[in-house]
Amino acid sequence: MDYAGFIKAAEQGRLSPVTLLHSEEPFLLDDAVARASWPIELWEEGRLGATYEFLPDGTYYDIPLRCLQARDVDNLFVAGRCMSATHEALGSARVIGTCLATGEAVGRAAARYAEAR
Repeated sequence: MDYAGFIKAAEQGRLSPVTLLHSEEPFLLDDAVARASWPIELWEEGRLGATYEFLPDGTYYDIPLRCLQARDVDNLFVAGRCMSATHEALGSARVIGTCLATGEAVGRAAARYAEAR
């Protein structure tokens, strides 16, 4: 994996299509609800310890609301490790700080959805 380009998180499971991006420059998304900068941390069976792919110093990526909302259920949101992301993208976004930020974001999104109904 190379951070010189973009990391794209592909659709997995039953969540909406997602684009979780990172580039050398901070990449801002219209529906961003959280930012993350943890390296991609992957653990593999038979390997002692994790492998890390670090972001360039001072950079981050946005997490869009669309990767936290279910595709077929308008009022269903998920947070943390349940987000729609590739294995590699989740290796970065699954850490506690990002999980807390996405949890708050989906709580606010659900409240707005309930108020609008």
